[in-house]
Formats: sequence, structure tokens, C-alpha cells
Amino acid sequence: MYNNFFISAIILAAGNSRRMRLGDGFSKIFAKILDKPCLWYTLNAFSKCSFIDEIIVVCKSEHMATVRSITEELGLTVKLVTGGNSRQSSAINGTNATDGCSDYLILHDAARCLITKELIMDVLSNAIKFGGCSVLGVPVKDTVKVVNKNFFVDRTLKRELLFNIQTPQVMKKDLYLKGLERAFRENKEFTDDSQIIENYTSSKVYITFGDYNNIKLTTPEDLVFAENFLKERENVTLK
Repeated sequence: MYNNFFISAIILAAGNSRRMRLGDGFSKIFAKILDKPCLWYTLNAFSKCSFIDEIIVVCKSEHMATVRSITEELGLTVKLVTGGNSRQSSAINGTNATDGCSDYLILHDAARCLITKELIMDVLSNAIKFGGCSVLGVPVKDTVKVVNKNFFVDRTLKRELLFNIQTPQVMKKDLYLKGLERAFRENKEFTDDSQIIENYTSSKVYITFGDYNNIKLTTPEDLVFAENFLKERENVTLK
């Protein structure tokens, strides 16, 4: 419990990993970093969060046995749920598996394995403090331009107003479900969970400052970064 709220964490691990180029059928959540799979680091961070009441891992049915072995190694009790055909459907499957007492959802990409307990705590506390939804984000470093279909610049956006959004994203469960009902009626699909709140509720989404190191493993180069970062952070030396 956190401030008398029941907290459910949903780890989304059912992606296809196409850009990682690891071969057919192999998921990046099992890619090895310092001899541990990516998912191990993600779950290890969440296992340190005593304020979380339950953890749901949404994954492919063929990966359940491997995911279970990782949770058992960590001594972590989780619910395993089969993913859907999209991120949104996987998030819904995870939400439907949460306890009936659940007040807040923490939705997190399994591939963001450099997440920390401190960031999870920050975004959760801000969601509760600022109206029911908060997401991690970091200021954009580069100038961003909008181009037309012929690749001519249409306009330049104000960089100081732009953020790259990360996970976890935290929201009140009833607020999320309310937004989903409208999204279903309009047949809308979103790749970002907080867009449900933005588009279909009166609540605002608060940005909690994240960390530039909280990357999502997407390409092989990201594995190199994660390994070097973890070696430095945890003072681990490869054998």
C-alpha cells in the first residue's frame, strides 16, 4: 500500500522485438546483459518497491515458462497474463488481471531495464499528488522540426516545451478504465498509455522528470549502452 492506496504494477513484455534483430522468435526481454536477461533487471527494480501490492507481467504465452523461471530466481510472486495484438490490448489484459481493490496502475515497458526504485516512487507520488496521472519524461535535447510530405520544413517546435516520454506511467485505475470505454467506442488505438487520459478524461497528465539513462532497449546498440551503464552503476566486471 502507498498512502492507503492499493498499487498494481503491470510490466508489458509481449512486444515483437523486430528492431533488435535477435532472430525470429527471440524476445529482447531475454537478451543477456552482464549474464542476466533484460527482464531480470526490470523485475529486480520492482521487487525493491515495498509499496507495490501486486505485479502483473504481460507476455507471450510461449514465454511464460521462461518468465516464471526469472521470477522464481528473484523470489518474486507475480501474475502472468497473455499479451494481446497491440500494446493497448496487452495493457488492458494486464489491467483486467489486477485485484479488485486496485486503486493505481503503474504501467512499465519490460525493456526499460535501467529503471530504479526512486523513479518509480517519484512518478507514483506525483500521480497521486497531481490529479491521478503522471508519466516520466526528459527534456528533448535536439531541435525538432515538423516537415511536410515532401520533406520540406514546415515549422520548428519550441524545444523548451518538448519532452521525450518514458515509463513507468502511473494512473488511477478507474480513470484509465473510463478513458478506455470511450476509446473502444471510437475504435481508437494508442501506443502511449497516458494518451487515454489526455484524450478521454478531464484529468491532466503531469510530467515527472525521468532519467536519460532510462532507455528502452530497441536496437543492438542499446544493449551495449545498458551493459556499460550497469557495470558502472553496480560496479560489476565482466569475467
